[in-house]
Amino acid sequence: TGGVAPTVAPAGATFTETLAPTSGPTATVTATALLPQNTATFTATAPPMGTIQGAVWEDRCSASEESSAFPCQISADGTPLGDGQRQPGEPALAGVVVSLAQGPCPGTLLSKTTTDARGVYAFKGLPPGRYCVSIDDQAPLNQPLLSPGVWTQPGVGQGQQEISLPPNGAVEVNFARTLQRAEQAQAVTPTLSPTLPPSATPTFTPTSTMTPIPTPTLTDAQKPYALGEPQMHDPMNTPGAHWLIFNSFPWASIQPGNGKLLVTILKPGPTHNLWIRSTYPALKDAYLEAVFQTGKACNHKDRYGLVVRSPSKYEGVVFVVSCDAMYKIYRWNGGFTLYRNWTHATMVHSGPNQTNRIGVWMEGNTIKLYINRAYVDEVEENLFTEGSFALMVGGGATPGFQVAIDEVNYWTELP
Repeated sequence: TGGVAPTVAPAGATFTETLAPTSGPTATVTATALLPQNTATFTATAPPMGTIQGAVWEDRCSASEESSAFPCQISADGTPLGDGQRQPGEPALAGVVVSLAQGPCPGTLLSKTTTDARGVYAFKGLPPGRYCVSIDDQAPLNQPLLSPGVWTQPGVGQGQQEISLPPNGAVEVNFARTLQRAEQAQAVTPTLSPTLPPSATPTFTPTSTMTPIPTPTLTDAQKPYALGEPQMHDPMNTPGAHWLIFNSFPWASIQPGNGKLLVTILKPGPTHNLWIRSTYPALKDAYLEAVFQTGKACNHKDRYGLVVRSPSKYEGVVFVVSCDAMYKIYRWNGGFTLYRNWTHATMVHSGPNQTNRIGVWMEGNTIKLYINRAYVDEVEENLFTEGSFALMVGGGATPGFQVAIDEVNYWTELP
């Protein structure tokens, strides 16, 4: 018998097997070596990751339309707010806790982070999808930093934002908040001794409808109608001589004439508050009074009033009355300090074609509001001790809202 003698060839080569001679025929077999097969390798790929980041800052507004440093908007209830845009000089809010949730707002909480000294936060390494970024201003760590206040970014009153994060994307979500640094008004009982005789026939009897603010006990000589002749009386016959009149705003018009200063808010808008500053000497302790007459349309938070203790055109304490018989007191000095939010006052003659006499009594740190010579309210103002004064008219609801200022008086010889 014969044996098989194999020959090993490199891959791809051919070889021949020859059987040893036998008594029978000889068979020759030709074969080709098989090539080695490549082995497939599978590698798991992580989804592309993205980032959600942004900043949190205090959104301020300036005290006057003459200022463009911190533009303002006015909310539906007449509250002045920042414009929602980051302006130079607006401070960062550090230490604010920001939350990230998965899915549409409010979503399922995933993570929390805190803004740094620049007011910046970031959530990194996020897969694509829908997320909800939010700040709870009532959370224990946030409340001391954010309350009281109003969100202006992402939207007015909106402290959350739903976003869609693309693969490898970066989405910016910013938060801006106008802080309302409320200061409690302190009731003050005047202790001044009367030096002027009371009027024999007073025109108005002061009453108080404020609750729970107590009414000070005023002697007749301390009532506005008992002050005698004013040290300054402006009948508005030549308002251009004593008032800074600007007609540079397309939404407003100021027209002197017929013994009045007529102000028209042609188009109501979020920043359409007009201050008309006087050129009279600055006042410290004084009683200031102006007579306002509304036009044929006067609705909701259309408003008018006085600005006092104004050291610059961007600052002052504002006493404002609305067409729906409410009043508000606040300070503007690049930020908003609320003394008294909108409060009903029965002594306001509400609506169109009405006359209201608004008075502000300034003595030391105590500032009192009178409407139609009836005592309304008072606050303690410790920042501004003296300053100029201004008339204020704002359009909140009515196109073509008109107010005529008939006269302005002040008394500097207080009892």
